[in-house]
Parts: sequence; structure tokens; C-alpha cells
Amino acid sequence: MVINGMISLRAYRKFDFFRIQFMEAIEKSANSTFCYIFTNRWVGVRLDSCCIIFGISTAAFSIFSRDYIDRELLTFSLQIISDVLVFFSLSVRMAAEVQNMMVSSQRIYAYTQMDSEDLLEK
Repeated sequence: MVINGMISLRAYRKFDFFRIQFMEAIEKSANSTFCYIFTNRWVGVRLDSCCIIFGISTAAFSIFSRDYIDRELLTFSLQIISDVLVFFSLSVRMAAEVQNMMVSSQRIYAYTQMDSEDLLEK
């Protein structure tokens, strides 16, 4: 099937035309990949900054209330908060990653539901 197309390309001298289209497609793919990585990092920085602010506020609350609440409970709460913040950041990032990957599987499923092309020779 590909060999039949090669004969047509040679006959009409369209190699450069399709090479230019291929290079443009590669450039669009690289641009979209860069944007995906950039937004992923941006979301990561925002999530980490929210977690840091929450952790600092919890630590400040623990310091200010050390005379009123048992120190063991405050220490335990700080330990649990630090664990929860790590898992929160990881779970949000993984949820975004799964959502991005599911789009490609939805496209593959849509392609399997399409009608097939006609034969080369009827």
C-alpha cells in the first residue's frame, strides 16, 4: 500500500511538499508537549505553595495554642498534617495525569467506532 503511494509521489515530485507538512506537524507536537509540561509545572508550584501556606498556618496555630492544648496532640496533628499535605499534592497531580491520559484512550475508542475505508481496488 505504501509502495503504491511512493510511485505517485515520485511521479508528481511531491516529496518536499509532504516533508514540509511533516516538519510542521512535528513542530506543533513539540509545542503542545512543551505547553503540557509547562502547565503541569505551574500547577505543581501552585499546589506546593498552597500546601506550604496551610502547613505554616497550622504550625503557627500549634505554637500559639501550646499552652491550651496538650503538646502530644499538637505534635501528632503536625505530623499528620505534613503527611496529608504530601499525599494531597500527589493525588491532585495524579488525578490530572489520569485525566490527560484518558483523553487519548477516548480518542482511540472513537477511532475504533469509525467506519473502515474502502478497499484499494473494487
